[in-house]
Amino acid sequence: MICKIIPAQSFSQELLYLFKDGSVKLFSNAVRNTPQEIDADMELYRRAKPDLKFPCLHLMVSFHAEDKNMLSKENMRDMGQEILKRFGVTEKFQYVVLQHTDGNNPHFHICINRVDEDGKVLSDSFAKRRLNTIRLQLENEYPQLRMAKSKNISETNMENLRGTDKIKYEIYNSIGKEIPFCKSIKDLIKRLESEHTIKTELKYKRGSSEVQGIKFYKNNVWLKGSEIDKQCSYNKLILQIDKANAQSHKQEEHAAENAQQLFSTDLSCNIGNHSQLFHSIKEILTDEGNPENEIVLNKGEDFIKRTKGKKIGRM
Repeated sequence: MICKIIPAQSFSQELLYLFKDGSVKLFSNAVRNTPQEIDADMELYRRAKPDLKFPCLHLMVSFHAEDKNMLSKENMRDMGQEILKRFGVTEKFQYVVLQHTDGNNPHFHICINRVDEDGKVLSDSFAKRRLNTIRLQLENEYPQLRMAKSKNISETNMENLRGTDKIKYEIYNSIGKEIPFCKSIKDLIKRLESEHTIKTELKYKRGSSEVQGIKFYKNNVWLKGSEIDKQCSYNKLILQIDKANAQSHKQEEHAAENAQQLFSTDLSCNIGNHSQLFHSIKEILTDEGNPENEIVLNKGEDFIKRTKGKKIGRM
């Protein structure tokens, strides 16, 4: 179970997305039926606070694909009502809740007008923390559902993402692709810009050269690393790069051992010299498609140069 909160300046844009094809209205309060009617109803309340920058609060609640058969409309309706109640949304506020049936992951959306009928404003202070607390409570109350542990890019339906969420996942995915090719954070910064047109900026501690954070720029949006994912903070990125380098070094050592074994024996065959043996092995390794094989072949080529003309002998 994953919960997201999206403050918005416009009701109409959020409502158009919520009422897209495949949506099912679960329940609502103090609004009419169509997106246009609901927008007009909410704008009427909003007039009491015309300077409120984010009058619309959009909540998204998503579940794992494997939970699909365990979730009914009634379950989602009950959860939606509990989220609203625990978030402090009373019957004086306007809201609409819709289930989306597209994609593999069952999910529903809540659109809330933060201005109530008396002109009072729903607080959004610590909104993410409050919503996360509610999520944990619901997971305890619905133990049959899978708990949200961490972001899994492979299970995310990228086509359904939009706006900042889409940019976050694009940056997240690009970082994951480039880390194995980087020896340092500088390498990562260069590759992100050259391969993915993602710019970066480091934040330094005032009056020193100590780096305190990192942020990324794409499609006119700046995002802190920690806003994208915990693994994208500056310190976590360095740890990932170091880990990738250590794994790469270990693979090279392993591949070197394999190369020495392969090119120091005749493998019980009747090939006349090392060069013939190398070309035979090269065909096998190329077909296997193992990334380590490139290292083995490089070692083999070096071995051929050093032992050119020598006959094969057993160890």
